Amino acid sequence: MSSPTPNQQRAIDENGTNIIVSAGAGSGKTFVLKERVLKTVKSGVPIDNLIILTFTNAAALEMKNRIRKILTQNKLKDAEIVDSAYITTFDSFANSIVKKYNYLLGMSKDFTIIDSIVVTTEIKKILDDILEEEYKNKEEKFTNFINHLCYKKDDTLRDSLIKCYRSLQNIINRKEFLNTYLDKYYTDSFIEQKLDEYENNIFELLGKFREIFELINEHCTDEEATIENEKTKEMIDNILSIDDLIINFSQLKVSKTKRVYDDEYPNLKDQLDEVKKNITKYLDYTRNDLKRYYLSTKDDVEVIINILLKLDERLMKFKDEKNAYEFIDIEYKAIEVVKNNKDVQEEIRNSTYEIMIDEYQDTNDIQEEFVSLIENNNVYMVGDVKQSIYGFRNANPYIFKSKYDKYAKNENGTKIDLETNFRSRREVIKCINDIFSYIMYDNIGGANYKKDHIMEFGKKFYDENNDKDVDYNVSLLNYKREKEFNYSKDEVEAFIIADDIKKKMDEKRHAYHEVDGKDAFIDISYKDFCILVDKSTNFELIRKILESKGIPVYIDKSLSIKEDDEIFILKNLISLLICIKNQDFSYKFKHAYASICRSYIYRVDDDEIYNIFKNNSFVDTKLFQILEEITKYIDVVSNKELLYMLIDKFDFINKTILVGDVNARIIKLESFINQADSLNKFGMDIYSLENHFENILSSDDSDIQINSIKSDIDAVRVMTIHGSKGLEFNYVYMPYMQSRFKFKESGLISLNKEQGIISPFYDDGLDNTFMYHLNNLNSIKETISEKIRLFYVAITRAKEKFIMVSEFNEKITNNVNLDEHDLLSVKSFEDIITLLKNYLMPYTKYIDINTIEIDKNYLKSKKLDYKTMINKTTDKIETKKLNIHAEKLENKHFSKTISSIINSELRNTLDFGIKMHYCFEVYDFNKNNIDELDIEDKCKKCIKNFLKHEEVKNISSAKVYKEHEIKFNDNGNIMHGFIDLLVEYDDHFDIFDYKLSNIDSEEYEKQLNGYKKYIENKYKKNTNIYLYSIHQDIVKKITK
Repeated sequence: MSSPTPNQQRAIDENGTNIIVSAGAGSGKTFVLKERVLKTVKSGVPIDNLIILTFTNAAALEMKNRIRKILTQNKLKDAEIVDSAYITTFDSFANSIVKKYNYLLGMSKDFTIIDSIVVTTEIKKILDDILEEEYKNKEEKFTNFINHLCYKKDDTLRDSLIKCYRSLQNIINRKEFLNTYLDKYYTDSFIEQKLDEYENNIFELLGKFREIFELINEHCTDEEATIENEKTKEMIDNILSIDDLIINFSQLKVSKTKRVYDDEYPNLKDQLDEVKKNITKYLDYTRNDLKRYYLSTKDDVEVIINILLKLDERLMKFKDEKNAYEFIDIEYKAIEVVKNNKDVQEEIRNSTYEIMIDEYQDTNDIQEEFVSLIENNNVYMVGDVKQSIYGFRNANPYIFKSKYDKYAKNENGTKIDLETNFRSRREVIKCINDIFSYIMYDNIGGANYKKDHIMEFGKKFYDENNDKDVDYNVSLLNYKREKEFNYSKDEVEAFIIADDIKKKMDEKRHAYHEVDGKDAFIDISYKDFCILVDKSTNFELIRKILESKGIPVYIDKSLSIKEDDEIFILKNLISLLICIKNQDFSYKFKHAYASICRSYIYRVDDDEIYNIFKNNSFVDTKLFQILEEITKYIDVVSNKELLYMLIDKFDFINKTILVGDVNARIIKLESFINQADSLNKFGMDIYSLENHFENILSSDDSDIQINSIKSDIDAVRVMTIHGSKGLEFNYVYMPYMQSRFKFKESGLISLNKEQGIISPFYDDGLDNTFMYHLNNLNSIKETISEKIRLFYVAITRAKEKFIMVSEFNEKITNNVNLDEHDLLSVKSFEDIITLLKNYLMPYTKYIDINTIEIDKNYLKSKKLDYKTMINKTTDKIETKKLNIHAEKLENKHFSKTISSIINSELRNTLDFGIKMHYCFEVYDFNKNNIDELDIEDKCKKCIKNFLKHEEVKNISSAKVYKEHEIKFNDNGNIMHGFIDLLVEYDDHFDIFDYKLSNIDSEEYEKQLNGYKKYIENKYKKNTNIYLYSIHQDIVKKITK
């Protein structure tokens, strides 16, 4: 970069107060930070008197390297102590404070960081204990609470309570929040304030309704209808409360028919109807009713508070006993030690010249609280509120915005704007300014773009270096698929991008690069192109299509441990080990067994799996025998050693070649081994490891991201917009804009600081309070705001050109003036650009998809997939029933062997049979839990039919064994089988075998007589044997 701009120089020089630097994309933020550090160290301040904080280890390492380099270049000896300076993450800094002052907290400094998923497992255990205690106590408020919120099962309630607790953890002084909750959140003043907010949201919609209504009237061609519409407008203006709106809203109608309006009417009427529909859903209750129903939740909320208090106390006791904490706990302990010890606070303040915070827009409430305790009017904050895109990590952009607005008035600090962009071409910057002036506001987006954030062009090199006749403006590649077109939008957009990249490469375009520290305009290569998407769903599709066109692709993403097969395989192997160890061959065993058979480490075909299940011949398989051998070590070796055994015995590493992405899969396996080792340190064995994997798989919030290995190969980059933050590319594409935003709705119960604990009310059934709707309205606003900021991040990655791809309807007309209220209805990026259609039309290029090469050749991807290795044919196979003589030469089984080829009808019948066996297996014959079972009604009816028979009238008082395995040596033959239902009475046993229909086979009788012989020989009791036909509802006693 050349000499600093005046504002950059201010950002480098200014001191003596708190400073916030609003650094727009490409404005030289990194340059300013390192120059400020250099100036400070040159002035005599040691580098270890600075605290420089950021949010990721990678960012902290990069910052250290840059500071070391610039100090070395200036021959400053502080370069030698950069590694020991506080240039680190918030988490690491808090960790160092707690370790240093651990004695003041009464804790060992040898504490460890515990995985949040392990904590979630413990939370579930503790919550189970608390609820069990409450059920036994039968306290009236708790009983009412359960009756209100639960129907048959309490699983949804449990999940909601866990999410509530996780939200509670982000509230500073959470115990005080809970203990004072009822006194604050049920006061008249609080409720009235929230009702006003609720009404204001509805009246914002009503304002939009009036605006569209007025436009419709302007297009009215009939004088009488115009007069009627004017009266309706007057009625709208006289609506002053939600009660008025309830009374009058149904009367707010457009006069007469569309024949008295011009051609713009249909579109405007559709917009009016959409707003009307949004308003109507908030008009069920008067203001007094809204208040009354909210107050009625107080007892239920009191129960929730008591559960959360107990959960918090017991969880913290668990962490203290294990001397293991989450990062958030360490941050709270850092706050505690500084807050409660003035000498510590003063020591940190006196030894710190300045606290510098990079990416300040990503700060959360806890981090802000910590900084406020150690600052001394010496905090230097750098960031860009327009790039705050980490709400899912609890980043709070309004911390930045609040400081920015205050310091703009010179209240407690100084504001500096870096508005000159040195990254992008003039044309790109103009389009960015135009677009975000339309769609980014204080209330929606979190910044008044037009007033405070307009960027200036700074890279003059571009003006003198450009390709002739090239349009560098932002572009929208628009296309239309006919109904009969046999390709999806996702496929078409990838083909359009492939075609565009090939054209640009063939044209031998040039692009800006820095070469040996100097600006250069050189030939483009594939790594000049980047494809950015909101979600990673289509990464593989993009890769296959581009590679089929000869374009190299590099997918740059973090590895999700839930994304590939490894976690499922390991979890199921562990489940099998535990089942074999416990001689538990229930549905869980069978599900895990089938899963492993079909995985890439075993690859058993479906017919063989079917025969194993049909004959219950699990113990004779090599898979079973390998696992049975490993079970000898299950209680004597560590989790880590056990996983090594599994990986070795099943040749995991070599078999990853069958499915590709070998390095990524090995990285994941290493991660699982480390997790397993970590669990051992907390006293958790292989059984806990199984629960750990189950928790990861069952929860949307329990994924683990692993950094992938970066590559600098010459290939088109494909990444998420989140992953691109901080990066820049010459050509940036953004497809899949139709992908729907994921709006976060309140669950059964939810919790946040603003609305409090949100619980439904009960009035002859459950319904949601106005607080629920207010919370959802705010959540919608926050989601859309973050998506607008995400759009800003995407566009500002582009240096030469930004290209959107969308099936954009050019015929849509929108005569309503675009404002922030319009943005509240968007559900995708495509909706946003639809609102911008009038602006984007000059930059829209229609792509005739019949002129580009679109085909299915990409399906012949070179990436290995073991499932595709199976030869396929288009020949149709006709199956006829064929009797086959079945003979087993070695081990013998009691089960009847299948003796016909499986057609679709037989397959469906067998599937129902397997399902009914499972239902009988989970039904509790002693407790009659049929109403609690999550099974189909027809399955419940089958169980009830069986229970009506005389042969099982006393079963509830007997000992019941299900899927009881037997295995013994009979005259040199190993006999093996499973008894569906074994019932033990004082003087005899009853054996029942379930069949779907036919119970007249001699094979079945032979099978049951084998069972009878074994039971009578072993237990010396008379044994009756029965066949039960599920379809015929017949119990048949076998007497021979």
